[in-house]
Amino acid sequence: MRINAKLVALFTTIIVATIGSLGFMAYTTIESTVVDARIQDMKQVIIEKSNQIDNLHDRASEDIVFAVKNPRFAEYFELD
Repeated sequence: MRINAKLVALFTTIIVATIGSLGFMAYTTIESTVVDARIQDMKQVIIEKSNQIDNLHDRASEDIVFAVKNPRFAEYFELD
């Protein structure tokens, strides 16, 4: 084999290996970034749902206190 063919084969192999490794690194980085972004989105949804639950609980607590002060409520449930 001539020296030119050997050099072309060597450099082609080096280039293909470099492109393959860079492609793999880019893919893993992008995948990691997408997963992290999705996890952050899920955390935000959990925080929003938690706030909604707290608000509903607070409103329900206020309604129950209001209802207990009503004499008909106490009479119905025989609280006196």
